[in-house]
Amino acid sequence: MRHHARKGEQSAFPRARVADALPYWLIDANLHLWIDSNGDSVTAGPIEYRDPRIRLERESKFHDLDGKLKVEGETKREASGWVKSSAGNLTTRVYGKVEFESKLVLKHGGRKVRVRQSVRAVDEVRVRSEAGHSVAEMGRERRYPLQVRATVMPG
Repeated sequence: MRHHARKGEQSAFPRARVADALPYWLIDANLHLWIDSNGDSVTAGPIEYRDPRIRLERESKFHDLDGKLKVEGETKREASGWVKSSAGNLTTRVYGKVEFESKLVLKHGGRKVRVRQSVRAVDEVRVRSEAGHSVAEMGRERRYPLQVRATVMPG
């Protein structure tokens, strides 16, 4: 799904906001269905949702087309909800964190370019019973390094 918005504009989606972005953005969503063949009904609801603003730090030093730019950032999100079915009353907590660092160096009038970027994403999901016992846990960490060097040749 594609939606056009500008920085600071109110989004058509209540929990989505545009911050420090390109003039377009993409959004996705999840739909969770709990099918219980052993029970007559399933009830569920949210407990908490936290999605604080992204933390960004920028540093730059340029003289004409030569210089350096460094951007570091981090964002975290947490959500929890419950579902009551024939399996009992279960609580699910989801935690996610993304850290990134991006460096850009321009030399020789902008003709030599070096980009180094690193992204680290951590996700955790925990499901607990009404008594607080662990029913399921999942965690993963992903890293996305990127390094680009380019030289613009005359002609």
